[in-house]
Amino acid sequence: MIDTQATKLLQRELSTAVPPGDLIFLVNGHRDGANYAASRGATVLNIINLLTAAGVDYRNFRSLLDFGCGCGRILAGWEHLIDGSTKLHGFDINPTLIEFCQKNIPFARTAVSSYFPPLPLADGSVDFAYAGSVWTHLSLPASMQWAGEFARLIATGGIAMVSYHGSYFAPTLAQNSKEGSQQLEERGFYLHLHGSATDTFDGSNHYATFMTSAFMRQLFAGFEVVRIYPGVSHGPNPFASYQDIAILRRI
Repeated sequence: MIDTQATKLLQRELSTAVPPGDLIFLVNGHRDGANYAASRGATVLNIINLLTAAGVDYRNFRSLLDFGCGCGRILAGWEHLIDGSTKLHGFDINPTLIEFCQKNIPFARTAVSSYFPPLPLADGSVDFAYAGSVWTHLSLPASMQWAGEFARLIATGGIAMVSYHGSYFAPTLAQNSKEGSQQLEERGFYLHLHGSATDTFDGSNHYATFMTSAFMRQLFAGFEVVRIYPGVSHGPNPFASYQDIAILRRI
């Protein structure tokens, strides 16, 4: 389902700067500025269309949270879709990325977050929170605590959109780790570390988390599942490539 009004607004040029190649690489794994620039509006449109297909109207949101915002790729894409009465928040664990956001995306309030909650936002103050490829890198304790933090922050009736390594990635995991594949099947959750923990930091791309949709439903207690978009049938997409995407409503 295509939102034609949003499509027209997103065709307007964005005023925000494109990050330098090194910052783009940290977030997206490439240094192609033109590709990055085009993906900003395309990802926001992808979010809106997924919401619309699930019966959710983004125009009702007055407070948005980009959890794991990086250098503001998606934040920048909201520029022509929000007005002065809409609060747009972004948090990331990397201070360098947040510094770029603070200097270049004035219509968003951005700050550094820790690996564990809380965020400096009031209870029930968020209408819509999204996290693209964030729960894909969290340990089980962090996954549980951040799901609880989303439950605290999102108002009753508010919406969360979360991606996770689901059905599409199960064959890849089976090839790389028989033990991991077995744990995923038995427990619904598995965290794989590429390399050594001493060579990276918590939450980095070296950590790859896998979970089943059944586990995701348990993780986000206090939410009802509005819709799940499996990566096998809805990927690749700008928001989360081939990851499964869950749209959840706070109850």
